[in-house]
Amino acid sequence: MVKKIKFYLLTLIISIISARAVLISIDDFEKYISFYSLADLLVQYCSRLLIGFFILPILMIMLNSLNKKYEDFNAILSYKSREKIYNNIVKDNILMCFKFVFFLTICVIAYYKLKYPNMALINWDSTESYFSSLTNGTIDIGFQWIVFLFMNGLLFASVVTSLFMIVITEYTGSKAYAWVIFLALMVNEMFFGKYAFLVGHALIQYDFVIYQGLILRYMAIGIIEIIVLYALGKRAYLKKDFL
Repeated sequence: MVKKIKFYLLTLIISIISARAVLISIDDFEKYISFYSLADLLVQYCSRLLIGFFILPILMIMLNSLNKKYEDFNAILSYKSREKIYNNIVKDNILMCFKFVFFLTICVIAYYKLKYPNMALINWDSTESYFSSLTNGTIDIGFQWIVFLFMNGLLFASVVTSLFMIVITEYTGSKAYAWVIFLALMVNEMFFGKYAFLVGHALIQYDFVIYQGLILRYMAIGIIEIIVLYALGKRAYLKKDFL
């Protein structure tokens, strides 16, 4: 129970800090607030800088703490096979990623709605909107679809990154190497977005709404990454020497 309370409390704090950071990052937000909607803030939230260097590192630390129970030799002996241990690790990681993303989404939306109660959920069908000024057009789309894309992108990024950290740790035998490679890849995504591997291709963008075929493309890429990383991690884990 205590661990659950700590998890939700930490996620709440992360949500508020990150949501506030997004508002600060938008130039003259208060001055042009009427042009923005809550949907715009969700898109702005999904920046590589915020997700890659703040949200995901904290989540990875939380997952690392979760996975420590599988490093105890007595706990390892309680499982029938290494494959079962590995599958449990993956299952626990995916479940925590989902709970984290789901609760963070609720907290971020609630924070923005409480802070700006008169802000529209979405105004992309208006010519007097940030979306229209950015794309020179309008679109009639529901806010729930934006929330789905927001959660979907964060979940794919979280799961892929967690599996990536497991794979690198198992192949190198060092969590430090996994962190170095992770941060190096995030720097790459900051400056060379088209070569994004972990985060950039999954996070919601305005292009996803304009060219909806991109959604299916990037979801397919994410699924393939998860399958490949799962297989690589399983192969390494089954060869692992626990002694």
